[in-house]
Amino acid sequence: MKMILAALSLVLTGCAAQPIYNHPTKNQADFARDSYECEQSAWQHAANMGAPGNPLIARDAYHDCMTRKHGYTLAPKPTKT
Repeated sequence: MKMILAALSLVLTGCAAQPIYNHPTKNQADFARDSYECEQSAWQHAANMGAPGNPLIARDAYHDCMTRKHGYTLAPKPTKT
């Protein structure tokens, strides 16, 4: 089973911990393409909502695109020891 681990760009998340998306069949090139498409769509969505450049709206739209449209899941958050 192929698994891809990747993080959102700092543009969408600022300094917060970055989520890691997994997909069982997609490789790094697929992730890069999907991520770029979702990022562009997310910023457009924020602009359409009357809040161009709003990172909170864009972050949520990006997540929805990655999970619902492209089938990625979020990796479990590491536990603190």
